[in-house]
Amino acid sequence: MKDAAKKLDPTRSRYLLFVHYRTYYSTIGFDREQPMNWRDCIAFDPQILAGRPTVKGTRLSVDLILDRLADGWTVGDLFQAYPRLTPEALQSVFAFAAEILKDEDHIAIAKAAT
Repeated sequence: MKDAAKKLDPTRSRYLLFVHYRTYYSTIGFDREQPMNWRDCIAFDPQILAGRPTVKGTRLSVDLILDRLADGWTVGDLFQAYPRLTPEALQSVFAFAAEILKDEDHIAIAKAAT
């Protein structure tokens, strides 16, 4: 999988990883009855990483987590490397990314087409 992810456009590989891990989370029993409110776990603070979206209470940016997954890290690798990252926070990262992709379809489609 690592070789295949490296050959793909980074935007496309992030999307594919999002789809894969969203399926993974639905199989391990996260409550899908209640929609995920990513605002509970994702923060924007100009004093932390120049205002980039981060997991609340950490300096872990959303794009760092997605980049790690695109590089072939597993969820277990993430939790081991970043002990303050919780399953709920990781789900919030995916919910945030999904909302951004929905809002910016024209940008995602343009990047995927190049």
